[in-house]
Amino acid sequence: IKKISVTIIDDDWENIAPTLSNTSSVDKLLFLKDNLSVQEGNDVTDLQVIRLGNTSKSVSVQYSINGGTATEGKDYTGGTGVLRWQAGDNSLKSIDLTILDDEESEGNETVGVYLYNPTRINLGEPNRVTLAIIDNDAPVDTVQFAEDNYTVEEGQQVTLIVNKTGEEEASVQYFVYNGTA
Repeated sequence: IKKISVTIIDDDWENIAPTLSNTSSVDKLLFLKDNLSVQEGNDVTDLQVIRLGNTSKSVSVQYSINGGTATEGKDYTGGTGVLRWQAGDNSLKSIDLTILDDEESEGNETVGVYLYNPTRINLGEPNRVTLAIIDNDAPVDTVQFAEDNYTVEEGQQVTLIVNKTGEEEASVQYFVYNGTA
C-alpha cells in the first residue's frame, strides 16, 4: 500500500484529482481532513470525502453524524446519508452539516462524522472526523489569578489576588503544596 500526503486548495481540485486517483494502489474512500473546526452558527463545507484509485465502477459509502459533546437538534443538524460516485467520477463529495447558533454560553463542543458500509470499495484513513464547534457566545464566568507569578522574601506573607468575570456567584477550591522552597 502506498501512503500519500496531499494538501488540496479548493479551486485547484479539478486539476489535481486525476493525478491523485492514479497514485493509489488500493481503491478507497476517505475524508480529506481529519480534524476540523467551525464557528457556531456557520455551515460546514470542509466535510469532504475523496475517492482514490480505480474509478471504473460506481461506488458508495454511508455516513453518520453523531457522538461527541454536541447535541443534535440543539447544536447541529445532520444525521445519516449516502455518498455515491458513478463510474469515472473522482470528484469530492460533501456531507451536509449545519451548525446551529444556540445563543447559550457553553464552551466549545465536538461532533463526530463517520464513514461506514462502503459498497464496491474500501475505506481509507481517515474515515472518522472530529469537528470542533467553537462557541461564539459570551464566555462562561472565569476565575483566575491576577498575576502569572508572585515573588516573596522568606519569612514574609504574600497576597494572591484572584479575579472573577461574569455575574454568577462562584467559589473556588485551592491547594497549597510544597515546591522547591
